[in-house]
Parts: sequence; C-alpha cells; structure tokens
Amino acid sequence: MAEKKTRKANRTKEQIIKEFDDKIAYHEKCIESLKAKKEEVLNPKVSPKQQLKAVLAKAEESGLSPEDIAKKLGISL
Repeated sequence: MAEKKTRKANRTKEQIIKEFDDKIAYHEKCIESLKAKKEEVLNPKVSPKQQLKAVLAKAEESGLSPEDIAKKLGISL
C-alpha cells in the first residue's frame, strides 16, 4: 500500500517568532547594503583625472595661465 504522509508537528509560537526575527534581520541587512550603494551613487569617488581638471579650472578662474601654473610647479613647457 501507499505510505501515508504525515504532517509536520505544529510549530510553537517561539519557533514562529524566531523565524520572523530571522527574516527581519536578513532584510535589514539587505536594506543596509542598498543604503550603502545609494550613498556611493550620491557621493561618487572623484578620479585623479577629474581632480586635476578641477584644479586647473580653479587656477584659470583665478587668472593663472597654463604657463604660470607650470612655472609654479617647476615644469618647463
């Protein structure tokens, strides 16, 4: 004859609560990860090339020519 499948024993309230707490902890961890990724998008790292462009732009705004900048850096063009 076919075997009868028996139901699992009923879980206690403590077991059910523990499972919910585990799920909540997992999702909170995922949320923290997403928040960190959001911060990276909002505050991207500036590459050295971008930094150099920004410095040169500020120097030109203050009235320095490329020759003046090179002279101050000790570089000959």
